[in-house]
Amino acid sequence: LKFSCPNPRSRRTGERHFGRTMAAFATGAAVAPAARLACPNGAARCRIEAATAYQPRAPLPSAAGAVAVAAVAAAAVGCLMGSLAGATRHTATGHRRRSRHTASRAAAAVTGALWAAPSRQLHFAARCAHGGAEVAADPSSLVLCFDFDGVIGDSVDESSEAAWRHAKERWPELDLGSFAEPFLAPMRKVRPVVETGWENTVLIRILAESGTEDSLINSILSSWEEMRNMRVQEWGLDPREMIREYGEVRDRWIAADQVGWLGRNRAYDGVTDVMQAMMRGGAEVFVITTKQKRFCAALLKDFGLHFPEEKLFALEDGPKTEDKLGTLKKVSALPDLSEIKLHLVDWGYNTEGDRSSVRSGSLGDISLITKADFQLLGLGRSWLDLNVA
Repeated sequence: LKFSCPNPRSRRTGERHFGRTMAAFATGAAVAPAARLACPNGAARCRIEAATAYQPRAPLPSAAGAVAVAAVAAAAVGCLMGSLAGATRHTATGHRRRSRHTASRAAAAVTGALWAAPSRQLHFAARCAHGGAEVAADPSSLVLCFDFDGVIGDSVDESSEAAWRHAKERWPELDLGSFAEPFLAPMRKVRPVVETGWENTVLIRILAESGTEDSLINSILSSWEEMRNMRVQEWGLDPREMIREYGEVRDRWIAADQVGWLGRNRAYDGVTDVMQAMMRGGAEVFVITTKQKRFCAALLKDFGLHFPEEKLFALEDGPKTEDKLGTLKKVSALPDLSEIKLHLVDWGYNTEGDRSSVRSGSLGDISLITKADFQLLGLGRSWLDLNVA
């Protein structure tokens, strides 16, 4: 495989990602260059030569045939990330500036799927909000990326009941009662720690066995990663199996009572109206979530948001990092992403401690936004007042 890019800034990043990937497969494999993949980047184009033939020199795992695709994806992701120079995370929007380039390019990349948009300012929205970022006169120059849970929709009651149903199936010996309602309030309190849906099932069991006292809630909020990993090992859980089972529980629930399932979810007031106005105004809008795609797509439709599926990047589309404040801190520390505006929304699944930290200004460029700020995100005037011919 061979990788090249005429843009020095992104080439360095792309080559680094490409090199790391190929180093793992170089010994024992020979590839025949064939088709080319081109990704838009500034005024020029990067070229990554893919392979149509894969001829092992030594015994390799059956998955080795995917090496060419993996290498191309890694190089393209690295190249696009290098050209990004910024991205916003956490329920808000990311804002992108390019003072040294007349035409800026924004790109979002997920393993196995790539997207690039011309001449755009990048806005990434997760559980973040907009405060103080520069605004754009042209709505079509904006790219806005939103998380789903805790930004667009409040799904905590649904995810909690799905977890309760999952726990009843997996551990029938547990006394979980006849209804999920007793778990809904405590599950809402601990929701900020959840990265992927199956973790809700682990939380249900912990709450069922240990109670819902404030001391336990605080312990979960402060040390969830350690607690989760310990339970996974203690209970012999396989996260991939848990993901599959959790999705199947939802599928059965929807098949038996779709109206009831939809009713456990609600859109945050005004958010989908603003997103619809953003798309009408010409902005590129994406949803990036750790939720499984079929469920997220169904909810967006139920919320009345006509959202193109190709702009929905979900759990199946590749690895992602959940939109928590800790993630925003990590992103803000990356030089290649320094131009991305990071925002935390003041609704959804974050804690008062998270909001206070951002509000104090101690976290640099990360800003806290309200729903009123959200209406102005990136534009400086209300999206809802935008007249589109």
